[in-house]
Amino acid sequence: MTPDAAESEPEVAEEWLKRADGLRVGSWIELSRDGTKVRCKLAAFIKATGKYIFVNRSGAKVAEYHRENLATAMAASEITLLDDGLIFDRALESIIDNLRSSRKD
Repeated sequence: MTPDAAESEPEVAEEWLKRADGLRVGSWIELSRDGTKVRCKLAAFIKATGKYIFVNRSGAKVAEYHRENLATAMAASEITLLDDGLIFDRALESIIDNLRSSRKD
């Protein structure tokens, strides 16, 4: 590889690569695209190809990234990691509210 070729490929900071490596199947993220935000979760990580596959709440594929591309998107704030605990708490609260309102009927 020539020095010019190495300079043309932006290098991703090690911190972001570690964050990408830290994602586990089931982790929720918020993906910013074209001014909209989409919540999706990591459905699969394919070690052989290094691909991360994200799906929406319905299970439809939303995005697919390789490790370096994922790290770059995270560094550019295109992808935000969501706190799984907060998501679970909100979902549980919603279920409890729905149960309470159904008992009143």
